[in-house]
Amino acid sequence: MLLASKSYVEGGLALSLYSAKLLDEKLSATKAAETDRLNLLLDILTPILKGWTSKWSLVANDFAIQIYGGYGYTRDYPVEQLWRDNRLNPIHEGTDGIQAIDLLGRKVSMRDGAAFEALCGEIKKTILSAKSKSEVPAHLPAALQFNLDKLENVTKTVSSQNLLSERISHAWLYADAFGHIVIAWIWLEQYLACLGRNDDFADSKRVTAEYFFTYELRNVETWLDTVDEQPVLLSKTSKETFLP
Repeated sequence: MLLASKSYVEGGLALSLYSAKLLDEKLSATKAAETDRLNLLLDILTPILKGWTSKWSLVANDFAIQIYGGYGYTRDYPVEQLWRDNRLNPIHEGTDGIQAIDLLGRKVSMRDGAAFEALCGEIKKTILSAKSKSEVPAHLPAALQFNLDKLENVTKTVSSQNLLSERISHAWLYADAFGHIVIAWIWLEQYLACLGRNDDFADSKRVTAEYFFTYELRNVETWLDTVDEQPVLLSKTSKETFLP
């Protein structure tokens, strides 16, 4: 639970800082093409920045309460207050579900997939860089490449569906998978940034990156398989299902 919480929170924080960096670069860019590229990256990362970080950071808050046991639920410790305060974040902007629908229903297909391709291009650059470094465990870039390839294939399949209701019926699963791939990329970037360092901080980053790739990223394949198969259960469920 501690490593899970650390991977969610520090991964989300790093993504936030990366997005802030993109915004700074956009505001100082002097060429239209560069401004456009940065806009595309910010557009497609926004649903992840808002949705994934608020959802999974709240999971970290929940784990913090669990770690304290019964005391975690009392006001003797600050974690219950942090959970209540942060519970609002997944509701902002019309709930995380809206962010997921925005991602799958609009952002990945906007301008014929230009934003999606721009982000995939950045992730592939990191994968190539990691593969060229002997200090980076080979399974890290390999796992990210595998899941990114799957994301690209599933995105093409889902984007080709004519009915919007069919495309977005599993948007929440797609957003989780997409977000986990983005956070894995961010963790691989942090791993690369710590190369050549042997201090405790760098060691903690490497361990957490390994955790995320080993325990969290493996969920992506299952989520994307479900999105790809497009089960009809959800679309056939009526309001009567939830009546007493």
